[in-house]
Amino acid sequence: MLEFRDVSVSPGGQRVLERVSFSLPPGGRLAVMGPSGCGKTTLLRAAAGLLKPDRGEILRPEGGAAVVFQEPRLLPWLTAEENVNLVLSDTAATLPEARAALAALGLSGAEGKYPAELSGGMQRRVAIARALVMRRELLILDEPFAALDGELKERVAELITGQGCSVLLATHEEDEAAALGCAVLRYNGKTFV
Repeated sequence: MLEFRDVSVSPGGQRVLERVSFSLPPGGRLAVMGPSGCGKTTLLRAAAGLLKPDRGEILRPEGGAAVVFQEPRLLPWLTAEENVNLVLSDTAATLPEARAALAALGLSGAEGKYPAELSGGMQRRVAIARALVMRRELLILDEPFAALDGELKERVAELITGQGCSVLLATHEEDEAAALGCAVLRYNGKTFV
């Protein structure tokens, strides 16, 4: 379960979230939608525990969350499979699981490539694979479908919904929220509507 209780957040001293309250039950899916710059990413970073609230309380699942950021955040000196395996055990024993996750996302044959050798969409899929193999109760997704075409979006949505975890998504696209079966929370930078 994820719950925001009267949360305000001011990264860098600038108030971005003001008295936000909502809850996401276990297995629930919620899409936060709103214009660029309204605070969606700040809300997700606070949900992940990366930003501390100035006010209020955030309750998170005990095991923490897996996060897919807007940028893939891959380590450039590691291959695709090594980037995924890093969150498992970083041993040869778990490489088959990392490879299977990459294959499920259409990246067979790219396991040994470094991030600089991958397209933006391929890097995004490596980041998604890395988050999915963590198998956390909460999956936080910040515009995860960027740089993916329609067929890949469908495949990624199926893999995410198949996890059975709670999902908190930031997106501009109604169809992306629908593909994940998300309820929609519209945020205008001040209040939810």
